[in-house]
Amino acid sequence: MCRDDGGKVIQPRILAASHVDFVLPALESLKAWEFSPAMQGDLTIKSPVNGEITFGALVSRIDEMLLANGVMAPDGSAPAIAPEPIVIVDPVLPVNALLKGEGGSATVDFTVSESGSARDIRVREATHPDFGDALAAALET
Repeated sequence: MCRDDGGKVIQPRILAASHVDFVLPALESLKAWEFSPAMQGDLTIKSPVNGEITFGALVSRIDEMLLANGVMAPDGSAPAIAPEPIVIVDPVLPVNALLKGEGGSATVDFTVSESGSARDIRVREATHPDFGDALAAALET
């Protein structure tokens, strides 16, 4: 990304993201960023700036975050040990929907086994059955 004469970000580029869902919020947050412009004497100059955006500090406690995302122990409380992903697999979106430029979403319920794999996967809701199937298939991998 570069900063302009007034210290605002221009031409931002996302070089890497841990998940595609973080790209748009990161770009949106850059609109509010301000920098002290680089100076050469009395003149401001445009200069490239590298930065890292993380979203880990949105909540102060892990158990609050887990409960807000529906991750809970069988009794409905926060899990005693916070689960951490071993592998993240993005769903393969339905080709017909992609060709039409249509988006969709799905919500699934599942249980994480002691080995860390997903089991008892059940599609709770989906805008189209293909999106539910895609999400379930990603969890099965």
